[in-house]
Amino acid sequence: MRSGFDRKNIDASVRPQDDFFQFAVGGWLKQNPIPATESRWGSFAVLRDETWSALHRILAQIARRPARPGSEPAKLRNFYRTAMDERARERQGITPLKKYFTIIDRIDSRRAFFRTLGELHAMGIYPFWTPVVDQDEKQSEAVVFHLWQAHLVMPDRDYYLKTDRCSRAIREQYRAYIARMLALTGERRRVSEAIRVIMAI
Repeated sequence: MRSGFDRKNIDASVRPQDDFFQFAVGGWLKQNPIPATESRWGSFAVLRDETWSALHRILAQIARRPARPGSEPAKLRNFYRTAMDERARERQGITPLKKYFTIIDRIDSRRAFFRTLGELHAMGIYPFWTPVVDQDEKQSEAVVFHLWQAHLVMPDRDYYLKTDRCSRAIREQYRAYIARMLALTGERRRVSEAIRVIMAI
């Protein structure tokens, strides 16, 4: 009877009682080094990339075929072509985002802030937290409502708080990145204040 466990992932040169992590996955780590384009790597990242590649092949095939207007293949084809049309995106610039900037710019009170958060969440935009229904982390047989921290741009909180030279240098590069993103939106007046607020959040 097969166990379903791939023994090639084991590093048999290490005793499990000395370093169980290295023993259990050392073989996989050796065969799957972190790509230069990634900050971390694992089997789920491999699965993600393989899934994206498969979806891309399917959509590319659909995009080449004629489809009846309004049909599911036509919707998929049009969505794919829109996403891949870089020239149209360059022409539009930030115009499609301006309505969201307007919503945010009208915040003038605590009440308006929370009302705007509600509006953004209704659109599927999650600025500070993400609502998720998933298994309970302590009772796996229960499915519960979670609030997860929304994505940080840098990998974790330590990148924002550590005071060593490397961390400070990374934060300076991040501040330059924020300034660049703001410049692309046309915002050049309140850049220093915006950077301060973003880093504080």
